[in-house]
Amino acid sequence: MPPDRPTFRAAFYTGNFHLRDGIGRSIRDKVNALRSGADGRDWQVTVFCQDSNIDDPAVTICGSLAQVVCSPAFQEADLHLFEFGWYYQLMDAVLFVPPHARALAHFQGITAPEFLKDRSGYLASWKQQFNLHKTDTVMCSSHYTRQVLERFGIDKDRLRLLLLPVSVLPRAPPVKAVAGPVNLLQVGRLIQSKGTLDLVRALAMLPPETRDEVKLKIVGSRPAGDQDYLAEIDAAIAGHGLNDSVVFVGTVTDDNDLSDLYAAADALIAPSYHEGYCLPVVEAYAHGCHVIAYDNSNLPYVTAGLGRIVPTGDVAALSEAIAAFVQGLANRADNSATVLTESGGMPWSELQEKVRAHAETLKHATFDRTFLGLVGEALAAPSPSGIDRLDPALFFEDRRSFTIRPRELQPKDEYSQPGLAIWQGDRIEYDSARFPSVEETLLFFGPYIELSPGRWRLRLDADIDGEFTLRLTCNFGVPVAEAVVSNTERAIEFTLPEPIEKFETLLFAAPDARSIVLRGIAMDRLT
Repeated sequence: MPPDRPTFRAAFYTGNFHLRDGIGRSIRDKVNALRSGADGRDWQVTVFCQDSNIDDPAVTICGSLAQVVCSPAFQEADLHLFEFGWYYQLMDAVLFVPPHARALAHFQGITAPEFLKDRSGYLASWKQQFNLHKTDTVMCSSHYTRQVLERFGIDKDRLRLLLLPVSVLPRAPPVKAVAGPVNLLQVGRLIQSKGTLDLVRALAMLPPETRDEVKLKIVGSRPAGDQDYLAEIDAAIAGHGLNDSVVFVGTVTDDNDLSDLYAAADALIAPSYHEGYCLPVVEAYAHGCHVIAYDNSNLPYVTAGLGRIVPTGDVAALSEAIAAFVQGLANRADNSATVLTESGGMPWSELQEKVRAHAETLKHATFDRTFLGLVGEALAAPSPSGIDRLDPALFFEDRRSFTIRPRELQPKDEYSQPGLAIWQGDRIEYDSARFPSVEETLLFFGPYIELSPGRWRLRLDADIDGEFTLRLTCNFGVPVAEAVVSNTERAIEFTLPEPIEKFETLLFAAPDARSIVLRGIAMDRLT
């Protein structure tokens, strides 16, 4: 029979965990990768969030940071994964990740302040970005977001690329029309930073004979807070006589419906002023579309030399690029059409093959492999990580559980000497036969924590041969409780009538102590 697979615990963190949301999809992709067991581990997953419409037993909705940090699922997790692209309260949980665990963040990028009306929200997000210094690894969703964090001062050795996978894929190999109008597509919210008004004006600047050959579909919501901008777009369409050329599709919630729109399109136009990644570009590539985009943020990277890049805000250059594409397709019926890209002129059929091949490299299989590799790298890193984090006991008085790992305990000096160390990896191992010359019977002590009043149980996760003495004290020596522990008696209960500070656990080798393998100490408040 194959050996038992090790079980690990993972905790994810986000603000809102919703269907049809980019962050929600990113978390679901990672959860699915872990649950697949492709890394040889069995994973127990918890997703901490402030709101969710996803039906999954892993989802835990929490109203406060204290509720998260005091949760056993938080304390016992081996891996903590934080999605970050905007401020949310639970992101601060990274400050309290226990020393035994690993903390990873996936940075999606924060929209630049010049494109935001919520300036206070941006400032809060910018401040919270400092939390990334407390992670072991920051996974960057794009080359651009990696550059952002390098400029922000995050250690380059902690930065890794984890490009987002293509989720909207063709149901069948797309076949582009060889006659009729040239179909253009824009996908994204109708907000100023997406450049929809620039696109409408670029269409208006096309030569009349070219304009008549173009149809544009715009996919995206019309946010209630941008009515002035939407009114400008509508006025530009009407004023330039483009009502028959431009169609607003609205929000598309079904991936198959969106796929059909990509499949019918010849080109995606992305005149955005800021993109942390721009998933529509690779979705369009998967469907064989050409892409014309502005030259800012991640757009030059995500188009990968296969699209056409024009200066940001240069509407005339955008119009010329669209005109060149439309004119290049004039001979598509006899398969002699050519398209101008950043890599030079390319036959239309060849370009379709190349962009689809590029999208193949960004499918879920690649994402899963990369993500699981980064998880394995983090788990294999030396312990402890050397990152200073906060002690939750100092901040959350009503904490009901603690998990104390061996690395949080302090061995007596005699048991930390070379050749005599009782630390073995992430465990404490003592065998009396190895220490015949050591007279000190105190094996370890600590850590110092604060406990609230109530009835408590302390339990050793250990294999014990013989008997050891477990002593609990506070304030550097004041007795709380004491008991003999063995392989059948490994728990001790005690009552605290009032809060105590600097509670510590001490373990002594009694005369009948032979060996112990300690994996951890669990403390739970019973009442």
